[in-house]
Amino acid sequence: IVLGSESMLVRVSNKRVMENVANKQEVSVNENEYALLSLLSQRSTLAKSEVVEFVWGSRGIIVTDSSYYQLLHSLRCKLKALGLHDAIRTMPRRGLQAHFRVELVDVMPIPVNGWQAVQILETW
Repeated sequence: IVLGSESMLVRVSNKRVMENVANKQEVSVNENEYALLSLLSQRSTLAKSEVVEFVWGSRGIIVTDSSYYQLLHSLRCKLKALGLHDAIRTMPRRGLQAHFRVELVDVMPIPVNGWQAVQILETW
């Protein structure tokens, strides 16, 4: 996987919209999917415990393993809908590994000649 490749880059806005940069397809993501994507923007390999703590534990929510697996399943389905197959791989007894890059953007509601300004906050 070439991390600089736009074919494996998704852009996620604070409006919870995920876009495949290569083909411009978009899907909406829920709060938990957005949290996982923001974590993946920082590191491509994550332990299961890190994901659970970041997505739910930081809000004081205790979840079972099924919540973790459901989150992975739903995000994989959305990535597949964007044309990114096998984008998240499970690493037995280690966690997960992303085979795509995540770029977080903040869509600011400031009109600039009738267009919305987009400010890139973070690029991995």
